[in-house]
Amino acid sequence: MTKQGAMFGQSSGEVLDLAAKSAASMTAASMLGMSMMTQAMGLWMGSVARLMEQAQKPAQDAESNAAAEPASHQNGAAEPKISDDLKKISGIGPKLEQVLNKRGIATYAQVAALNDDDVAGLEQSLGIEDRIGRDNWIAQASRLAAGN
Repeated sequence: MTKQGAMFGQSSGEVLDLAAKSAASMTAASMLGMSMMTQAMGLWMGSVARLMEQAQKPAQDAESNAAAEPASHQNGAAEPKISDDLKKISGIGPKLEQVLNKRGIATYAQVAALNDDDVAGLEQSLGIEDRIGRDNWIAQASRLAAGN
């Protein structure tokens, strides 16, 4: 027996066993602490990444809205003061007329002046695939603008 072991009535093997258990306990506690820290760090990083995505989304939405707006309205042309009744164009109802007006399209001449890129952008952003061509908005608007 060692001196310390004799004091407590333990053999040297028991003292070593106790020391090994202490070292294992310390290691386990350290590993538990490390895993908790890693988990917390992962949660924090995920939150930061989500916040950064949300901060970038308004800028991306603004860019996509600008891309969807007809080119004739992106160059800073003044909005027309007089608007036509776009509901006279087959396929345009009151709600769609409001949406077009908010996008700066308020006259027959503006609808008639839409090019292929404008049409594609409008159809995609409004979720009305092929409707402008199918309902022949441009031809209808041209006739209405000419007074027919």
